[in-house]
Amino acid sequence: MECIKEVNHELRAVIEINPDALKIARKLHDQRKQQGSPSPLDGIPILVKDNILVSDSAIATSTGLCAGTLGTETDGSIISPSNLAATVEIKPTVG
Repeated sequence: MECIKEVNHELRAVIEINPDALKIARKLHDQRKQQGSPSPLDGIPILVKDNILVSDSAIATSTGLCAGTLGTETDGSIISPSNLAATVEIKPTVG
């Protein structure tokens, strides 16, 4: 999260961070230590894109702010950065 704070003023990739994120992460980490991981994706940081006031979701992944992003295509905001940043985009619908 420190990395997000350092670069987000220029990238505008993250609008908001859950204020309880570190507390939740610690709790889940402790659970994984005791019970194992419930899923292969457990613990991987993913950003959810809000379509308002965000310059690109792919920029967050390509700069290492998270392992992946979930968002919708808005005027090239996923396809264009994906092509330039060697990231993968999935667009399940045409249009």
